[in-house]
Amino acid sequence: MTPDTDPARLVQLMLAEPRLIRRPITRIGGRLILGADYAALEEAVA
Repeated sequence: MTPDTDPARLVQLMLAEPRLIRRPITRIGGRLILGADYAALEEAVA
């Protein structure tokens, strides 16, 4: 786990910037998915 993905650090970032919760950035492999695009998330993990 890198410092950028440390759970405590992620919580700090979300507390400092709540928009990260409403508009998440998800990286799956080499793909970035912006927002809560459930169809894109399902496709990325399938």
